[in-house]
Amino acid sequence: RGQGYRSRQIEPKNFQLVIRSQDCLKDIATNPTEMGSVNNRHVCCTRESPTPNVLELSTRSILTSNRRFPPTMDKTRPLLLPTVETHPLCITQNQTRQDTENSINYSILDSSTLVANTDKDDTIGKTNFLPTQPMDDDRLAIIRETQKETGLVDESIDFLTKSTRKSTNKSYNRQWKKYVQWCKQQTPVINPRQYSPINVFNYLIHQRHLSTSHLKIIRAAITSVYKTLHPTKGNLAEEKLIADFFKSKRQQTVCIPKQHQLTTWDSNDLLTFILHKYKDTQTLTLSDLQQKTLLLLALSTMARPRSDLGQLQHRDVLFESNNESQVTKMTLHFQQLKETQVKTIQLQCLSNQDICPTTTTFLFLQRSSHLRQNLPIDHTLFLSYIEDTIKTRSARPTMIANWIKAQMQDAGINTQLYKPYSIHSASSTKAVEQGHSISSVKEHGNWSRKADTFERYYYKPINSTLSSTQIAQSILHNTENCTTLEVRAEATEVGLGMTSNQYVAEAKTENVIRPSQYVSWFQWLKGTPPK
Repeated sequence: RGQGYRSRQIEPKNFQLVIRSQDCLKDIATNPTEMGSVNNRHVCCTRESPTPNVLELSTRSILTSNRRFPPTMDKTRPLLLPTVETHPLCITQNQTRQDTENSINYSILDSSTLVANTDKDDTIGKTNFLPTQPMDDDRLAIIRETQKETGLVDESIDFLTKSTRKSTNKSYNRQWKKYVQWCKQQTPVINPRQYSPINVFNYLIHQRHLSTSHLKIIRAAITSVYKTLHPTKGNLAEEKLIADFFKSKRQQTVCIPKQHQLTTWDSNDLLTFILHKYKDTQTLTLSDLQQKTLLLLALSTMARPRSDLGQLQHRDVLFESNNESQVTKMTLHFQQLKETQVKTIQLQCLSNQDICPTTTTFLFLQRSSHLRQNLPIDHTLFLSYIEDTIKTRSARPTMIANWIKAQMQDAGINTQLYKPYSIHSASSTKAVEQGHSISSVKEHGNWSRKADTFERYYYKPINSTLSSTQIAQSILHNTENCTTLEVRAEATEVGLGMTSNQYVAEAKTENVIRPSQYVSWFQWLKGTPPK
């Protein structure tokens, strides 16, 4: 309540009312026939101080602190029925309040109910609300409103919305909302819907401390709205002012890579941990069997923990058997990838059953089949609350990443430097170091052969200093016979998942003594040929 409603004085319960005329010193007789010709009367408490004269308006007086009723009453005026009545069955309770100030505009309605001032029943009908304009900070609402104005229906708009991934829409919505808030804080206020490269440039200057990739997301979020509101305008990224900003940002940004960005961790550490903790597959508990299946699939498929393994559905795991009903091959279909629509990997059984992802996954599905009977048809391969049959449900992608992180930490891998996503780089780098070509690794890991994404971000050889050391030794050593660090390949037969057993050259490092073919500075002056 406001201040005017919290300071009403409480009248004492034992006060006595008397009726006075204009002459406040003379009480009015209780007999109506003896009241005389006095017209103006008022009711007051006995504790009120005597007042010789009272000034009242002729129409209606404002209620004062002593709570007088209007002295002038019309006898022929029609009586108005109140629309708020007191419930007849309610029990009036005395309420007390401790207030220090007086209030003149306060009334009490105890247990009040709203009633209609008519004898007819009102039927509830449909209410037509006026269409409201979407808020400026709702990116999808702005796009939907503009598309409706062009004649598209809701079904068509929903279909077009799915052209962008949910995670991308979520990121764009967050960045657009921040841009709208910045526009509202400017003086004068900027209309965020107006196509203005200058305003976008000023906002990018305001956020220039962020990374280049983050700034590109901001630009893309604003562009997604502008290309719908202003289809005739050019691409915002091609505006000279915006292009010059990103060019200047690249020139001024110096990124010195850290050690964990140059090399990755050895996948053999995690494989050794799997063999030590989850060796006997047949005797593992269902929870441990799920953890082993997850780690083996992450290493063998080079799949991402969240977007790939976290969304791998149970119905997309298929097996093939031979005439003896033995599983020989497993086919995995990863849906909703970043690069393509579906990624398919086929893995054959390995000779070592303890590290075979096909055999382990097949056993895991057999032992968890009773938990999947009441789950939706699109439930994932990995389950949360797998030990509780009542709470069992599909595991979230975040939970899959947390499981891998915990296993990496138990294996002795520094999870402060290497996140769960680094298993994608560790497994692919290991495959190249074992002699597989980069093109075959790109195909297996679903990378584009034409792009250099793998070479730039994922290929991080553990012995990255090997080639540099060879070059340095070749330059600095000019003796006849110099010892160089060299790699020799020895063919070894290994079992791989996607194809049958094949010969792969295993890299081994050793010191090799080779005659020097370089001419010393002194020999070059004399014209003596090298030996």
